[in-house]
Amino acid sequence: MTFNAVNSLVNLYGQGVEDRIPEEWFHEINKQGLKILEIGFGKGSLLKRLSRADGPELYGIEASEQNYRHAIDVMKVNAHLNLADTSTERIQFPSGYFNVCVMLECLEHTLAPLRIIQEIQRVLMKDGILIFSFPEERLVSGIGLNCDQSKRSHGDGFHSFPYPGLFQYDSMRVLFNQAYFKIVAEHRQETYHVFFKMINLKLDKPEILDVVNGDYDRKDLYETVETPCKFPELSPFLVSKQ
Repeated sequence: MTFNAVNSLVNLYGQGVEDRIPEEWFHEINKQGLKILEIGFGKGSLLKRLSRADGPELYGIEASEQNYRHAIDVMKVNAHLNLADTSTERIQFPSGYFNVCVMLECLEHTLAPLRIIQEIQRVLMKDGILIFSFPEERLVSGIGLNCDQSKRSHGDGFHSFPYPGLFQYDSMRVLFNQAYFKIVAEHRQETYHVFFKMINLKLDKPEILDVVNGDYDRKDLYETVETPCKFPELSPFLVSKQ
């Protein structure tokens, strides 16, 4: 089963998600010589913005055929674009191929989020950058697979995807930490979107499921990865109440 991506990732003001990336993050990746992969590129707005003759080498993967065609035929994106569902398909690039991966507001629409994170980590080089964003819990409203999809409206606070409980601030931080991504910067856009900038620290350490099922000292595995949260108001479980 494949989810058709949201047709247009825009907020109520008409801005695309790519326009919400902090400018310093954008300038950091907008450099010649870098290889950048965007997973779930939507209509191709970010890749179009990054595209220039002396810019980075651009690649994209998108599960929605409608968005894929729009990026090629309307946006005229100058990038290596692929139509694929990373929930079920392996990312067709060698290990350590990319300097940067970008995934904005689309992991929540997939059926195998952990598998995708592991694939991103595989194709990212050591110390490569992952820029990731997700909708805050209040935008989710608990709408799941069995609910009326016609009610999916950002304005009403509905945002349908399979695993609402995962996409909370605490949960996402822990998940990426356990995958050996170090969160080096966080950004909160308005009230509904959280951005992480992360570094890939995965070396020869156990996989997440091995950690869950095995007997490992958490401090030994994650002491170089975990960082204090930036937004304690979003962390009711990890932040002690006075």
